[in-house]
Amino acid sequence: MQSIKAVEDPMVSRSYSRRAVTFSPTGDAWGFNGTLRYCFEHDYSFAASLIVYGSGRVRYGLDQDKNGIAEDGQGREITCTN
Repeated sequence: MQSIKAVEDPMVSRSYSRRAVTFSPTGDAWGFNGTLRYCFEHDYSFAASLIVYGSGRVRYGLDQDKNGIAEDGQGREITCTN
């Protein structure tokens, strides 16, 4: 197993709906699906999300409604708590 430590930056907050992401040797992540949120202090226009599927697929959260805030895998706007 390999772990990658997050880069520390006081202007950036990160949250994930699970404790960790673990990919199996075949590339799936069953049981670890969720949304990883990156938030930049006081500026939602730079907030971003990565959505991890159980199949192992990872994609960027999109701004489907074009209001400047990315959404999670269920289409909800990501929220930032700094």
